[in-house]
Amino acid sequence: MAEFPSFRLADYVLEWTTPEKCGLAAICTACGSHAVSHPSIHACTRDKHLCNAHGWAEVPNNADVSNKLSLDIAREMLIFLKITQSRPWQPRQSGAAALEKAVLHFTKADELTVQQSVHLSEFAQYRHLAGRNDDKLNLDIAVSRSGILLAVLELKTTIRTDRARGAIRNLTSALSQHRGVDIPLAAVVTAEPLPGRLAAVMPRTGDSHAVYHVAKAALTHAVEATPRAVRAEDWPDTQKQVKDFSELFPFLRMATA
Repeated sequence: MAEFPSFRLADYVLEWTTPEKCGLAAICTACGSHAVSHPSIHACTRDKHLCNAHGWAEVPNNADVSNKLSLDIAREMLIFLKITQSRPWQPRQSGAAALEKAVLHFTKADELTVQQSVHLSEFAQYRHLAGRNDDKLNLDIAVSRSGILLAVLELKTTIRTDRARGAIRNLTSALSQHRGVDIPLAAVVTAEPLPGRLAAVMPRTGDSHAVYHVAKAALTHAVEATPRAVRAEDWPDTQKQVKDFSELFPFLRMATA
């Protein structure tokens, strides 16, 4: 991944990587075993990779390797961005940490205070929640000014729709417990390539969050370059609603004016 400074968030988040299960077939079709020592589970070879849907030796690190469309869109994103660097597979926590570090770097502007892993009660409009031991009140990244919480960023390198929707619902529910000032923005920051999964976490009627993509231009190009993706029913509406991460800064400047 790129070292600071670069002017694109994607340079710190996206890359090629060895698939997590490279070297192993995913499962024995006869008995369902995943054991490495099982005689029906064979290692990948240089010419045949059983670890991902396309059989690639390297995959984009934001792709669902079991989904061909996800791989295709993520690949087109990397080509558009001219990202060629690669590394061996690392646990997903490493990718999440890289996204968190990069987002922190890009949000430290305009005399804003940016904190990570902070409790909601540390901000003026949420002092009344002090002492409540509730995971819903712990924030990934909080952006504030003069003790007033302006925005909470929920970081999702990729989206599993069930968990992501639940996390967003919990976050917006927690933020609604404010006193005295306007409710902060709940912003989801993601590198997810699949339009359907992005659509699943887009704001619905009554929702008060926004979704920011680390590279919307690259995503738009990639979807339009992938015929099966551009025909997806979810894409036209999703394209209108998803924002590029760079759009977060004008919002924060307005919020602090």
